[in-house]
Amino acid sequence: MRIVSSLLAVLALGACALPTIEAPSAITTPCPLVEDVIESEAVLFMSMRQPDCAPGKSARLTDLRADAVRFGVRPVGAHDNGGVPAFLSYQRWEEELAARGGGNPTLLYIHGFNNNARVSTQDARAIARSIDHKGAVVTLFWPTLTGPETYYWSVTNRDWTQPYADALLRNLAARKEGVILFGHSMGARLALDAAIALGERHPAMLARIDQVILASPDIDRSDMIGKLRRVAAIEGAPPVTVYASTRDKILQTAWLTNGYPRGGDLGSVYPGLLGNGPTPPLYPEPIAANVTIVDTSDVSQGLSGHADYVYSPETAADICRVVKKIDHEEARFPAKRPDSGQQVAGSVVLRQGNAPCFDRASNAVAWLESVD
Repeated sequence: MRIVSSLLAVLALGACALPTIEAPSAITTPCPLVEDVIESEAVLFMSMRQPDCAPGKSARLTDLRADAVRFGVRPVGAHDNGGVPAFLSYQRWEEELAARGGGNPTLLYIHGFNNNARVSTQDARAIARSIDHKGAVVTLFWPTLTGPETYYWSVTNRDWTQPYADALLRNLAARKEGVILFGHSMGARLALDAAIALGERHPAMLARIDQVILASPDIDRSDMIGKLRRVAAIEGAPPVTVYASTRDKILQTAWLTNGYPRGGDLGSVYPGLLGNGPTPPLYPEPIAANVTIVDTSDVSQGLSGHADYVYSPETAADICRVVKKIDHEEARFPAKRPDSGQQVAGSVVLRQGNAPCFDRASNAVAWLESVD
């Protein structure tokens, strides 16, 4: 259901120095802090959403901007039940982060537009399951609203959130374990800009990012290419993998809404609101030596095609191989220029079918479908 609602929403469109946040006029009941964290699959979070901890009902994270940075842990939950956030002191959050890490990199997941805390928590855990992640899982909750009129509201809040994303990544990269940085849709812009800020202000820390993964990035295409090259120019720049498609209806609509194509849309011609079939890939030349464009068009799943990273077993398996540095074998084949048929360095196409990590990824997809 989340993919359908996301599609309809978009189709209806016509412990660092942090900036001060203006408090909203409502939802001001203090949230109690807890000490005990029980569920092992619960996801740690830093939240920029104002919480609602009014007496007599379960705590929740609203769509409003927060009056302060909050840390906590959120169980996965199933469907619309469970998954109540528990708030931790920053010191207790740090302790939990260290305890869950086990010397492994931290997976930092930044969600996109039209995602609530439940969906974002489920997606973060689905990624962790598909890559068999042994370290801590952290998500950044930022204020994005559900509804057809809220796209640009979310764009504004994404930009407002950026300094906090920068600070969170800097905090995690300061640890020796390293970071897997993962951004989806609008969250990919937060992730990419945070990587740039880290690399340009603290170059030595950039090498502690093991991988940058951008799934269906809702970023202006030419802007994304420039930003990727900024990252690549920094010594020790990590590998960057961009998952894109010609079948992403959300990004096709964002193209129409913004007037310019998005980084995760491989189409060379705007195909219209309902789509007129696949169009030739638009990355005819490599972006940078550390950047790989992965075309998921042939393995895309769902009505919108915007969540292949968690709903397409082939895409989820590819992410697993990227993170674990496993050979792709026959799962990828080179992309070719549509005009000459010449192979394009730095761009590959995913092939349907079994490959390393495929069974694990399929199980993760089935699990997500069972709790969604």
